[in-house]
Amino acid sequence: MQPRVERGGVDGRVASIQVVSELLEFLREQTTQRAQRVRIPADGGESARVVEQCRLDAWQVARHDLTDALQRRGFFQHVRESGRAQLRRDVAVDFRTGRNGRCVDSLCAQMVQQIDSVGVRQVTVDQHEVESIGRGKRLRAVAGKHDHASAFADGGFEKAQRDRIVVDNEYALHAVSIARAGVAVNGWYHSQMTTFETDITDLSHDGRGVAHVNGKAVFVSGALAGERVRARFAGKHRHYDEAAVEEVLQPSPDRVAPRCAHFGVCGGCALQHLEPAAQIAAKQRVLLENLERIGKVQPQTVLPPLADSPWGYRRKARLSVKFVEKKGRVLVGFREANGRYVADIARCEVLMPAVGERIADIAALIESLDGKRDIPQIEVAIGDDMAALVFRHLHPLGERDRAALVDFAKAHALAIFLQPGGIDSVAPLWPERPQLTFRLPAYSVELEFKPLDFVQVNAGMNRAMIDHALALLDPQPTDRVLDLFCGLGNFTLPLARRAAQVTGVEGEAGLVRRAGENAQRNGIANAQFVAADLAADQRDAPWAKADHELVLLDPPRSGAEAVLEYLPRKSARRVVYVSCHPGSLARDAGTLVNRHGFTLRAAGAMDMFPHTAHVESIAVFDR
Repeated sequence: MQPRVERGGVDGRVASIQVVSELLEFLREQTTQRAQRVRIPADGGESARVVEQCRLDAWQVARHDLTDALQRRGFFQHVRESGRAQLRRDVAVDFRTGRNGRCVDSLCAQMVQQIDSVGVRQVTVDQHEVESIGRGKRLRAVAGKHDHASAFADGGFEKAQRDRIVVDNEYALHAVSIARAGVAVNGWYHSQMTTFETDITDLSHDGRGVAHVNGKAVFVSGALAGERVRARFAGKHRHYDEAAVEEVLQPSPDRVAPRCAHFGVCGGCALQHLEPAAQIAAKQRVLLENLERIGKVQPQTVLPPLADSPWGYRRKARLSVKFVEKKGRVLVGFREANGRYVADIARCEVLMPAVGERIADIAALIESLDGKRDIPQIEVAIGDDMAALVFRHLHPLGERDRAALVDFAKAHALAIFLQPGGIDSVAPLWPERPQLTFRLPAYSVELEFKPLDFVQVNAGMNRAMIDHALALLDPQPTDRVLDLFCGLGNFTLPLARRAAQVTGVEGEAGLVRRAGENAQRNGIANAQFVAADLAADQRDAPWAKADHELVLLDPPRSGAEAVLEYLPRKSARRVVYVSCHPGSLARDAGTLVNRHGFTLRAAGAMDMFPHTAHVESIAVFDR
């Protein structure tokens, strides 16, 4: 049923524009991302029916998300208790469409169609007031109605109902805001209307400044510890608020001018305004706080932070691609800080120059392709001698497009891969047999890898980290070493140069196969590799039963909790743990100390991702 539009409905209940907008945008993004991946073939028939079913399935996913939000806030229970008749309400909010607005009537019509699963049969929507502020659409509650919006946001579902601020077709239109505990309405209102001055006392785990206003924590983007700032509220939550810096009143002595012109918009970096030495010092504090708070352990020695060059270091990245119809342009880059849009950048200061200096050229290349709408992302993989771009494409590229990609690759000395499907579909376009490698000269080792293989992002830090880990582990010529989560053999092969025997265990069979090939490539015979799911119980596996004097762990963000249920065995005298998440390291450190009888001898941070809040660290345990 189409929505009935009434202008100037002053007798209706008061609604928040932001609530309506958020849900419509939420549904549009959820379904468009799925539905636009398929197109109805021109020949129709059975294939067209299947594709149309895919679109319907996409809408079903959005409806499921909506239903889940309603369920969490007690909507269906209220239906059972109150009956349908009492739930029918009209939306009465004055609005008009700003220059960046969209056709609200059409979107509301889509909403009526899609929320039919919760029994909606009638919607009344008046004209809403919409204000365009800066980039994109920003919505402002109608003057004089802020108290209602605030009551709805602060009190949530129950208070809104008690105050009879019922705004929608059986509560469906504000389901997302209800699920977010009223953040959208009140937080948005504060972001437009409320500024404040405050002192920043710390940095959060994601690089935002931490302040306390009226006893409540506020995370302030763009602020540094020790500063006094003027900030504007950007979001309200039950236990904390969010804000953004408007003016730095008293800057930190560690504040520096960001090198990148896109800093603050692009979400690739969070800390370019903080001097690099201060960045790694902050990460060191995060590590030590996590060890004490989560693991209830403290290292006997705090290792000096390990750092390398903070610019042009990234050899692996995933770049988003978006053809913006209204602009007639292709954007290539990381996501914006809010995650919703692709940042409009011309170059990247943290990517290795072979790609970082060519972002604008890559965007222009894609813009020239017939299939520019079908390329959502590019994987970047850079070896010591070659840089590769993997173009993900949703539909086959024509010969003209393929030729343009080859010409670009030749002109810029790049390798081009195409990925029409999953990981296994990646294939080289040019050259015919590209070879990506990186060398570890201190160990006379060279490792070959595929463009989508996991390798450490920072090449310089990787070499320093391997040296650091081996110095801490201190393998002797008679030692047997167990390297868990070994990947391509990044630690395994250097260890094999120093120890009697090394066993590398990894869950991804492709990496295990290439690790074995890398051992052969380097003439290393005392390293063996095993494919095993380390999240499962492997205690009966031969490698797990074998005795090893030394253990090296390099797990993913989730840590090594499962494997530490049965390892290390009593023969292990030392464990070195390389971590990409301080929380999981702290948890596992508690296990090694309290259950396996180890002592946390030393720990320290490593700056694998300069200018981001990511904390890489290393710890050594002795028994």
